Amino acid sequence: MRALACVLAMLFVFSFAASAFAATPEELSGMYGGDFRVAVKDTTLDLNPNNESDEASLHVIDLLYDSLGRLDPVTLQVVPWVAESWSVDTGDQTVSVVLRTDVLWHDDDSPVDAYDVEHTYDGYDVNVVSATEVSFDFSGGGGGKFMTEGLQKPLVKLGETTPSEGCGPFRLISAPEDKKSVTIGAYDGYFNGRPYLDSITFSVKENISEAAEDLIKNETDFIGWTLGFTDPTDKHNVSGHPTSIINETHLAVSMGHGLEYLFIAFNPIDELTSLDLRRTLAMAINKEVYLTVQPNTRIVHSPMSPFNEPWYNQSIVEYNAGYYFDEAGNPATNPLPALAELGKLNYTDRDGDGLREKPDGSVLRMTMLGPSQSVDLIKSNLALNYEGMLTSLGLNVTLNTTATDFDIYLAADKLPLEPAAIREIPMLAGYVVLYPEIMAALDAADDELDVATRQMYVHKALGLISELVPFAPITSYDAIEAYNRTTFEGWVSMVGGINNFWSFTNLHKMQEGTLSVTVSTIDPSVESGGNVTVIVRVLDQSESSVQGVNVELSASIGILVSPNGTTDSLGQYETEYVAPDIPNSMDIMIEATAFLWGYGGSTGGVQIAVHPADNPLEVVVSRQTSIIDSGQVTTVSAVITDRDGLGVPNCTVHMTVDLGGATLGILNEVADGQWSATFEGNVTVDTNFRVTALVQKEGCQEGSAFTNVLVRGWGGVQPAEIEKTESIPDVGVLAMISVTLVALLVIAYRRREH
Repeated sequence: MRALACVLAMLFVFSFAASAFAATPEELSGMYGGDFRVAVKDTTLDLNPNNESDEASLHVIDLLYDSLGRLDPVTLQVVPWVAESWSVDTGDQTVSVVLRTDVLWHDDDSPVDAYDVEHTYDGYDVNVVSATEVSFDFSGGGGGKFMTEGLQKPLVKLGETTPSEGCGPFRLISAPEDKKSVTIGAYDGYFNGRPYLDSITFSVKENISEAAEDLIKNETDFIGWTLGFTDPTDKHNVSGHPTSIINETHLAVSMGHGLEYLFIAFNPIDELTSLDLRRTLAMAINKEVYLTVQPNTRIVHSPMSPFNEPWYNQSIVEYNAGYYFDEAGNPATNPLPALAELGKLNYTDRDGDGLREKPDGSVLRMTMLGPSQSVDLIKSNLALNYEGMLTSLGLNVTLNTTATDFDIYLAADKLPLEPAAIREIPMLAGYVVLYPEIMAALDAADDELDVATRQMYVHKALGLISELVPFAPITSYDAIEAYNRTTFEGWVSMVGGINNFWSFTNLHKMQEGTLSVTVSTIDPSVESGGNVTVIVRVLDQSESSVQGVNVELSASIGILVSPNGTTDSLGQYETEYVAPDIPNSMDIMIEATAFLWGYGGSTGGVQIAVHPADNPLEVVVSRQTSIIDSGQVTTVSAVITDRDGLGVPNCTVHMTVDLGGATLGILNEVADGQWSATFEGNVTVDTNFRVTALVQKEGCQEGSAFTNVLVRGWGGVQPAEIEKTESIPDVGVLAMISVTLVALLVIAYRRREH
C-alpha cells in the first residue's frame, strides 16, 4: 500500500510539472512557429537605434527596441505602449508618463524602469518621479514633437552607450559582420504576448530583380519595400525563364494607401524668383493625365497624405489644370487658366518668335531636370509631357537629364506620417528664408502639447506651403507589396502599406482547417486506485487521421500517467488514467486538447465512473460476559480488520443498543482496529440486548456486526421506561432451552413406556 502511494505521488508531481508548460490558448490554434524571410533593398543594416538609419534598418530596430508609445494603425495617433498611460499639463508644459511593470529587457528579463527612460531621453528635461514614473518638462518647447516622434523613440537600457539589448517583441539572434543579413527571434517574455513567428531573417538584395527572383523561387517570403515605382507585371529572369510576380499563383500583391509620391518642384531663384510665375506653372500641370500614364496612383495636392486624417488640411489650394475633350474626343490639358495668368503677369511674346519674354522684356529661358528613358521610361514621359505643355504656353523650357543647374525638376519622395517630419522634406529647405511664416507655424506645432491646437498649426503650415511654395505634388503611388500568400497570413494594412510593426507581430502560420478530437476509454468505469486506458483520436476536416498532433490531457480528479504526447500514424494517442481513492462513486471528466501548427485547435472529452475499491472492512463484536445481572457492567469490544486480517486503524465506529434499559460508555480505540466500551443493563425482567457496531473508513466498504448480552431482571415492578421492552433471547440461551425441552420430552416418554 505504501509503495503504491509513493508511485502515485510521483505521478502527481510529473503531471503537475507537465501542466506548468501547458500550451496557451493562442498556441492551441496552431498559429505559432515558422521562420519568415524578408528581402530588403540594397543597404548596410545598422541596428543601433541612436544612429541615423535607412528604412530597412528602422524596421528591424522597431521590432527589437520598444517605445513608450506606438502609432495606431487605424487612427494614426500615438497610443500608450510601454507607457501604461501619460497625462499632459498644458499649463506647466509637462508630460507625466507611467510605465508598465511587465516590460522586460531581453538579456536578463529585468523590467524596464524610469532610469532606463531617463537614459534613453538624454538631452531632454526629464525627472524620475519613481521607478515607474517620469516627468518631462517642455517649458522650453518641443512638447508637441515629443507627443508624436518623441514617444516613439526606441528605449535603450541604462548603462549601454552602444545599445545591444532591446525590450521589443523580438530579440537579436544573429547579425553577420558584413551586415547583409539579420535574424531576430520571438521573445517569450514580451508583455503583449509572444509573437507568432519563431524568427524573421532580413536579407539584403541588390535590386528588385534579385528580390523578385527569390520570391518567385520561394526563397523569400516578402519583398520589404514598396513596388510603387515598379510594375508587378515586369518580367524577371528566373532560372532562365522570364517570369512576373503577378502571374505566380503562390504570390500575392497588396495595394494600400502609399506614402511614395511624385512631384514637380521649382527653384525660387534666377528665372523663378517670382512666386506668381511659380503658381502659374503649377496651374499648368494636368494631374489626371499622370493618372492615365502611371497606374496605381492617386492625385495629391499636399506633402501630407490625404488619408493621414489627423494632420491633413482639407482646405489647401489644389493646383491642377485639369483637362477637356477635344473635337476628336480625346482628353487634352486645359491651358486657359495658365494662359490667362501669364497675360496678367505680362509674360508676353514681344518679338514674335513664339516665345514669351519676362515683364521687363528680357529673355525667359528655363531648364527642367528629369530622368532619361533608359533610367525610368514612365517618369521620362511624364517630364516630356509637362515640357510640352509649358512649350505650348509659349515658354522656353528645355528638358535635360543630366543638368546640375535647373529651374524645374521632377522627382519622387516619401510623404511623412508625423507632422514634425514636414520640415525635413528636402525641397522645402530653400523656402525657410523666403517664407519664415511656414517654419513659424511648424515650430508652433512642434511646441504645442494640446492636440487640437497642434492640428491647427499643422493645417496652417500645409496651407502656407500650398500657397507660397508651390512645389506641386502630383500623384501618390499605392503601396504595392509582394509576398508569398501560401504560408503566412495576418498582414495589417495602414497608410504606408503592410510593411509595419503590427504585421510582423501578427503574422502567423496559415490555418489549414480545424482539427476534431474524440476521447474514449476501454472501460466505462474503474475502481479507486485502478487503471484504465484513455484513447485520443484526431481527425482533420476531411475526417482523415492526422499524425504528429500535439495532445494535452487533463482530468478533473485523478492522475494521467502521460498527459502530453503526439498522435501516431492512425491519429491516436494513448495513456493510462489512475483513479483516486474515493469513499463514494462519482463521475470523472477527462479532457484532451489537440493542436498542430497550421490547424485550428480543438478539444474533446469523455466521462467515466469511478467506484470505491472492493475493500470491505471485517468487523467482529464480542462481550466480556454474555450474562450479567441488572446493574452490572461488562465490556463490549469491536475488532476491525482488512481482507488480509490486519487491523485497520483510524476508522469511524458507531456502537448502538437496540433497546432501552441499557447504557454504553464512551467508545475508545485501544489499539489499531480494536475498540471497546462499557455496557450496563438496568431491567426488572430478564432481557436480551443486541449491541451493533457500524464501521466506516474512506476508500473501504463499510462493515458491521453485533453481539448479545443477557441481563437478569432484579424483580419487582418493571420501570416505566422499559415497560414495553421485549426480550430477545441470546442464541446460546435458545440452545440451552431447546436442549432442556428435548431432555424433558425424553424423560416423559420413557415414563409413559413404564
